[in-house]
Amino acid sequence: MMLPALLVLVLAQQDSVRELPFPYRVFVQRDSLARVLLQYDACAWRTSDALLAQDQASVPRLGREWFCFQRGGEWNAVYGRFDDAKDRYDIVVHFVMRDTVVVHSSEPLDTAALTARARAIRHGGALMPVEFDSSGFRFNTYVLRTPAGLDVWYLPAWQPSGEVVFGGEAQFSFDSTGNNLRDRRVIAGPLRWFRPDPKVAFREDSNSPDDVPSVGDLFFFHLVRPHFQSIRIKTAKYSSSIVKLDSGEGWVHVILPP
Repeated sequence: MMLPALLVLVLAQQDSVRELPFPYRVFVQRDSLARVLLQYDACAWRTSDALLAQDQASVPRLGREWFCFQRGGEWNAVYGRFDDAKDRYDIVVHFVMRDTVVVHSSEPLDTAALTARARAIRHGGALMPVEFDSSGFRFNTYVLRTPAGLDVWYLPAWQPSGEVVFGGEAQFSFDSTGNNLRDRRVIAGPLRWFRPDPKVAFREDSNSPDDVPSVGDLFFFHLVRPHFQSIRIKTAKYSSSIVKLDSGEGWVHVILPP
């Protein structure tokens, strides 16, 4: 049987890219952001584990506004509470990641910048899609500084049941104060969930509206990739996966037949 013609693009060298059928530059931007969120996620779970192990007495003093950020090439995490009446973020615990080691820090911090992040999280929480709230799944919150202000992201967490969830994400873009919403982008679902299995070749069916894997798709891909035999992302037009190359690894994007 003759197979339909497929165009396979191995995109490992950015400098060699000119005009391609696949929207490569959009993909690279989203993939780069997903990798930053993955680093944020690693900082969050390592420092939250350290908090429970070392600062259990501080937990009752905490609110929902805790977050990670990069400073001086290192990931930091602050745990505290946003005071609505005073419009101020009160820091309770500050951690710094030294490679993979979590250490306490008493270094001075930019309290105005931290308050803006906490404020953005507070306002973003009020915009959480109802589909997420009603799903019964846990979502993680991330706040990142951008050239235009602050972006608050909501992505499905690794569930306490051991299942992994994908198919939904929300991004709320605020100004630098965290007060004023500039833009929003929501993929409400449908949500799908599976228990990872190293014997399974997994296909991640994307809900992206523009045929390019979304940031949430790519975050999920990198998060669970070690826990499946293989994984690829399928949109309406493309199938994307990572392959081994002589120089390391590279993305392969296959244009699917209509």
